Amino acid sequence: MAEAETLTKPDFVLETFIRTDQDTLWEAIVSGEAMAQHHFAFGRGAGRADTAEGLTLYTEAGAPALSHSLISADPKRRIDMTFEPKWSETLPTSRCTYLIEPHGDVMKLRIEHYDLPSAMDGAREGWARWASSLKTYLETGQPLRVGVPA
Repeated sequence: MAEAETLTKPDFVLETFIRTDQDTLWEAIVSGEAMAQHHFAFGRGAGRADTAEGLTLYTEAGAPALSHSLISADPKRRIDMTFEPKWSETLPTSRCTYLIEPHGDVMKLRIEHYDLPSAMDGAREGWARWASSLKTYLETGQPLRVGVPA
C-alpha cells in the first residue's frame, strides 16, 4: 500500500464533473500559475509554486495563506498533498487527495480531505467554492470569484 493510501475514511468528499481533458485538469491542480488564475480567494498572481515540492498561495498583500506539499502522485490520475493553513498559527496540517477519472468527454474530479480539524468547518464551503471556480474557469476561461469582493 502506498504511503498516501490509508484505511481511514475522508472527513470530507466533493465530486464534480468538468468538461475538459485530463492534461488540462491536472495542470490546473498542480501549477501555481494556473491555481492563481482560478482560485476563488487569492486571485491572479497569487500562486507561487515549485510543483516538485508543493504549492503556496499568497494574499494580495504577499502573505502566505495556504500551502500544499506533495506527498505522492500518479500523474494525471491522483495527487496526495498536505493542506497547510497559513492564515492561522493554531490550525494543524491535514491531507487532501485529488482523484481524476475520465468519463467520456468530461473528467470526474473527486476531492478527499483527511484529518480535517473541527476548527476548519469553513473548509467544506471553501472546497465547494474552489471546485466551482475551477470548473467555471476550465469550461469558460473565466474564474468564478464566489464570495470574494471585486
